[in-house]
Amino acid sequence: MVALPSVAQRPRLVSIAVVTVQMRAAYATLGVYAIGSVAGQPEWAPGLVGGAAQIDTASVAYVLFFPVATAGYGVLATSYSQRHPQRKGLAILGALGAPAVPSSILLAIPALLAAFGLLTGR
Repeated sequence: MVALPSVAQRPRLVSIAVVTVQMRAAYATLGVYAIGSVAGQPEWAPGLVGGAAQIDTASVAYVLFFPVATAGYGVLATSYSQRHPQRKGLAILGALGAPAVPSSILLAIPALLAAFGLLTGR
């Protein structure tokens, strides 16, 4: 959703600062996912996890999707930053804040479930 305002001449519905934060956030989040999807490759390639029969077109497409999407959003974010210069703090906020949100959610939900007794260690 952030890609469309980034290629518009001047975003009308949201401010340039909001689009700057969102572009860097999307770029950083996809970058984290790309690192995660590619990090598993050394285990899969020699057959340490699973077998060769489990590697199919869908698996390869999944692994390649995130690096390609990250590169695309990197181009969009760089192009947008050059057309609409903003303070560096906004780009840093997006780049550091976005990956922290899903991480904090993934840490908070199990803690809340455990606090209410809905998650046991069995």
